[in-house]
Order: sequence, then C-alpha cells, then structure tokens
Amino acid sequence: MSFPANTHVLIPKASLKSGEGKKVLNLLNDVSTHVSQSEPFTSCYYFAYDAANPDSVWGIEIYDNKDALESKHAVSPPFLKFAGYLSSEQSPMVEPLQKCNFQIVEGFLNKNGAPESADDYLVYTEYKASGNPDELKKQLTVDQDADTSLILHSLDDSLLFATVTRYANGRKQPEPIQVPGATATIQHLKYANVGFLARN
Repeated sequence: MSFPANTHVLIPKASLKSGEGKKVLNLLNDVSTHVSQSEPFTSCYYFAYDAANPDSVWGIEIYDNKDALESKHAVSPPFLKFAGYLSSEQSPMVEPLQKCNFQIVEGFLNKNGAPESADDYLVYTEYKASGNPDELKKQLTVDQDADTSLILHSLDDSLLFATVTRYANGRKQPEPIQVPGATATIQHLKYANVGFLARN
C-alpha cells in the first residue's frame, strides 16, 4: 500500500491517573464519531490501551497532511472538549501528553480487511538509532503475515523509527524485531473499541 508523501501520522500517548482510562476513552469515542462523519482527510483514528495498564492510552491518527491535523481536526468542537478536559484543573494526566509526529516509510493499514476487534493483538515499538539512522531503516521490515504493518520515521527526531504491527482477532501475537545498534521500547496494546483503523 502506498501513501502520499505528505501523509502525516500522529501517535499520542497518555499516562493517566488510576481509573481515568475509561473516561478518556469515552471522550475519544465522541471525537471519533465526529472524525468518521466529518473529517474525510483523516484516514485512521484508532485507540488502544496498554495490555498491562488500562490507564495508559495509545493512539494512531493518520491525516492527509499536517495542516489537516492542525487547522481542521485540532479546532473541531469535539476535540476541543476532549483537550479541555486533559488540561483542566481536574486533569486526568500523570504527565504531559506525548505527541509523536511521523511520516510513513512503508507498510499497510489493513491488508486483509479484518474489522477492528477487542481481540486484536497490537505491538508498537520505537527504535532509537545509536548511529546512522539509514542503517537502522534498512533493518526494519514490513510483516507480510500481519493485518497491519507500518514502518514510521519520526519528524521530531531523525534517529527515531517506529513500527506498528497488528494481528486481527488474536490469531497471532506479533513479536517485535530486535535490531542490533538500536534501543527498542516495546508496548503491547489492546484495541479499546474506540475509533477506526481504516475507512471502508
């Protein structure tokens, strides 16, 4: 699957106070409904939680370009309501929201057309190069057996790459690639029944 050069990927990561995960995901569900109905420029809006901690929320958002994210999605009323809760006096955050910006190197979102499921196995891995990032890039490969497999390159840090690997309906648990000369940070995730991976 090919993506236009200007395609913009945002990976938000939220570390929340105990018990706040469900409330934050409910708010994100409202945002997702708006995105699905009113944002044709948003091709993916998918949220999951850490398999070991339901108060650690992760997402992948894919936009036609960065401007669509900043000047359209980020100013929509449902998103502003969500953002307002995160920054309120009753903020659910343990630490500031992490927002990681990426471009797509290669891969596919939903090769087999399998619908999102709470049984999905998903692994998100960040790789930090200790030297030449081009050498790290050469060692990252798309998982052709997966339903979703993306290789991403950070727009914030040239040494950082990431992979997103999903097996639908729990048919297999993906294992991250171990890459010599890079530090890997691995997160095992479960779909939160919020958002969509790819438009039909």
